[in-house]
Amino acid sequence: MICLYSSFLIDFLKNNAAAADKARILEEKSFSISSIGVFEAALDLRAYILSSKISAFLTKEGKAINQSDCLISGTMISNGVNRILTKDKNHFGRIKGIKVISY
Repeated sequence: MICLYSSFLIDFLKNNAAAADKARILEEKSFSISSIGVFEAALDLRAYILSSKISAFLTKEGKAINQSDCLISGTMISNGVNRILTKDKNHFGRIKGIKVISY
């Protein structure tokens, strides 16, 4: 079994010729993809940059949250999503531009 790393997935999704050729060569093999690889391949550069800015700002303010919540927030905002349904009002409530809908 071959694990497909996120850089390969991103290149393949962008129709990179070398990645497509390698996929054809390995077509009969079994593959796996790590959950981190799926996550990385699904994000765009804009979301990563925004996520790092959110993390830096919250850290500077002494209100740091975990990195996965920063990545979720950056992805949301970069895609025009401004509300989140969660019980975790404490973390997401710290992020400017996100409204928390709690249950």
